[in-house]
Amino acid sequence: MTVYSVITGDIISSSKLSNSQRMELLSQMKRLFDDLTNQNKDLKFEIFRGDSFQGVFEDISLCLPTVLMIKTGLKKSNILKKGVDVRIAIGIGEITLFSDKIRESDGEAFRHSGQLLDKMKYTNQTIAVKTPWEAVDDELEVLCIALDAITGRWSPQMAEVVYEVLTGMKQVQIADKLGIKQPSVNQRLKLSNWTAVNRILQRFQKLLTTKI
Repeated sequence: MTVYSVITGDIISSSKLSNSQRMELLSQMKRLFDDLTNQNKDLKFEIFRGDSFQGVFEDISLCLPTVLMIKTGLKKSNILKKGVDVRIAIGIGEITLFSDKIRESDGEAFRHSGQLLDKMKYTNQTIAVKTPWEAVDDELEVLCIALDAITGRWSPQMAEVVYEVLTGMKQVQIADKLGIKQPSVNQRLKLSNWTAVNRILQRFQKLLTTKI
């Protein structure tokens, strides 16, 4: 079975944004998704309704790191004092109908992602995963709960450092780019619990690669 990953997400409390803030948010989302697709040509994204989006991954191991890049990329936004938060559901499974437009495609991965996001709107979860494998889902649920608890405490300043680490940059490079000192980068990573986040990413990848 060939499996894919589909992410479906929306901006939390987007209705509270002013029209100008919504327009700026849309511009930031477009730039973020352009950056992500430039880094990996296998990724595809679509934005709809101005505050929702969907993406497809051929390499399912990329989905969780990319989800974190989306979360940090928006969390470091200057639109709101505490940054912009986002809710994202990851669906893994087969895709039986491919279309040029992501929203016109269909399959198990799309259904898992869409149905999961609907459920998340009634919980405090901002990251969740649904796969075809029940035993894997049980462990991923625990990992996502832990990840939610960690990312929920991130400030925009922590998020901007984590984002750059996820792109593969070293601490000295991040310091130069952000105009801060390397010890400040290191301190933000410690406060963000990056070591624990990285272990979660590694475990996520190992769980999925055993199934494909």
